[in-house]
Amino acid sequence: MCGIVGKVGGLLPEQWFGMVALTTVRGEDASGLVWVNRSGVVKHTKQPIPLMALAYRQRHLVSMPVLVGHARLATQGAPSDNRNNHPFDSGRFIVAHNGMIFNDSEFPLRGQCDSEAIIHALREAGDVSTERAIEAAHQRLQGLVTVALLDRRDPGAVWLWRNQAGYDVYYAIGPDASAFCSLKLGLEAYGMRAVRLDADTAVRLTQRTIQTFPLPPTAAGGYRTTAYPYTMVAKPGPVAPTTAPLNIAIPTAAPWPDETTAKLVTGADVTSVLPIKLKALVLQTPHKCLCLGDAVALDGGKELLVTLDLFYEGGKFKLDVEVEKE
Repeated sequence: MCGIVGKVGGLLPEQWFGMVALTTVRGEDASGLVWVNRSGVVKHTKQPIPLMALAYRQRHLVSMPVLVGHARLATQGAPSDNRNNHPFDSGRFIVAHNGMIFNDSEFPLRGQCDSEAIIHALREAGDVSTERAIEAAHQRLQGLVTVALLDRRDPGAVWLWRNQAGYDVYYAIGPDASAFCSLKLGLEAYGMRAVRLDADTAVRLTQRTIQTFPLPPTAAGGYRTTAYPYTMVAKPGPVAPTTAPLNIAIPTAAPWPDETTAKLVTGADVTSVLPIKLKALVLQTPHKCLCLGDAVALDGGKELLVTLDLFYEGGKFKLDVEVEKE
């Protein structure tokens, strides 16, 4: 999970750095800043350091009329390769993303970070308005999408958009600026009334105004299959422990917490260790997912159909699955 923060207009330095400090806890692997100078020129920088450190080094930017920050918790693509860090620049659009893009393999990425797919999806929309480009990318991208966007043709504004599965982001308007933050407290701590961005919605923030644009509804279903390591342990019995790849397909936008069905396809014959129990603990600071369920073998032991009780609060699945014989 990452974090995004920004302002359009004038904020006191303590307000900006307070929001940045809260956002930094969302990810400290890398960070980036985007700003618009007084001539209307959009610039950006990014480094594999925490956002608070970068913002302090660039503390003079707090006086810029538009300023956006990104705190990265790396899930795909090494932060040491700056191509994987935010923001991403299409030439016209500059974006900072909180979430995961599942169909990133459909785009010609320069690095390994899935978020880069967003600028390619915007570019595919062609020479259209910002709203139409966002609408096209919104329908093209699959995954968890919450984005802060600047358009060089509209340098006095920041756009936010979020799909059905996207992480929360909050925005507000004050006496001298509008602002946004992944954490509600970042706005409310300074007396601003935070509004949660609705799913399938875009907003355009300027210093004095907030405009809302409904987007086409995104699908609530869909699956992503990802390979994870697991260990099969037979106890008691003569079968030796083995390690093999395991694929798990879980609905990308299930109404968690809830009971759902996941299909696991193993690379080994598991019939010799049935019946089994499946235990999985998913950890990604500061969020966790606990999956517990029973499994039965189908199709010669190559597939498992598992009913899981999911307790999920975002973050990327990183499963360490232990399968034991009863």
